[in-house]
Amino acid sequence: MFWHWLLASLHLLALGAGLAALWSRAGLLRQQQFPNQTPQLFRSHRWWLLALALWTVSGLGLLSLDPARLQQPLFLLKLLTLAPLLLLEIRASRGLLRWQSQLRIQRSLELRGADSLARSSYWQIWLLLAIVGESVALHG
Repeated sequence: MFWHWLLASLHLLALGAGLAALWSRAGLLRQQQFPNQTPQLFRSHRWWLLALALWTVSGLGLLSLDPARLQQPLFLLKLLTLAPLLLLEIRASRGLLRWQSQLRIQRSLELRGADSLARSSYWQIWLLLAIVGESVALHG
């Protein structure tokens, strides 16, 4: 019972921190105030990735404590909602990594794609909120 409580707490903390970091990243991308905001943008991205990793690991831990969840249709819907969120993150991470390497080489940024990455981040926020709703429905 203790491990379940601990993992559930970490899962919720990661969710909250990740949502805040993702919101920050989306807002900074939308404002496009580079290079002034560049350190904040990369910091928000790192916090989101850390939260996403903790959220995933704690979720897998919770699943190992209760494997019967795999049989529930709402849980499967939750996993299906997670898939596009992760695909959008791969795209966003590739773009931000490209910008980071560009900054190291040229010391300036080409803003091409910032609007698209901002929209992608906002879509991730909606998907994350959908997962929260599905979790609430699952646990009633």
